Amino acid sequence: MKNFFRKLAPFTDDWLHTRVKEQLLGNSMGWNFPSYATEGQDLNNAAFGKCAFNKQQNIVNWHGVDSLTYVLDNWLDQNKDWFRIGFLNHCMVNLYTAGQVTAWHNDNSQRIPGMYSLLYYVDDSDGGTEFEDQKLLHKENTGLFFDSNLQHKPIASTQPRRISVSWVLNGNIR
Repeated sequence: MKNFFRKLAPFTDDWLHTRVKEQLLGNSMGWNFPSYATEGQDLNNAAFGKCAFNKQQNIVNWHGVDSLTYVLDNWLDQNKDWFRIGFLNHCMVNLYTAGQVTAWHNDNSQRIPGMYSLLYYVDDSDGGTEFEDQKLLHKENTGLFFDSNLQHKPIASTQPRRISVSWVLNGNIR
């Protein structure tokens, strides 16, 4: 299953997607700088981030992003015929301005078995996500589901803003 990808379009219902955009672009969003995956990278090109949830670090901070809990619940319900969740490991919201990126990384640094990444592109951009053998474009209200052990990095954008959400889930594919 290492190279398992599933492209998701649309990612969520239009009304819920609109609510996510309102929250993530609103004034109550508490962005951190730099985001994660910046080791060995020029901080002048680092991205902004918000960790909404991290099981290992006991972080529960859905303030300003509570719509993401509904998006995840909705996605899990709509995809229960092929994916069964065990637990949510973490949820990260990323904001990249023009030229900002993070380093190559995987989303399962602790090597927990059965981990999958669910990536949601919130807005339109000319960037995307690069894997060792594939590049996928960042298009509004689309997403990707993939093995969390896969190395990947963002593709730099020329847009003023590119927002994505990453959930890392433990579960089983049927």
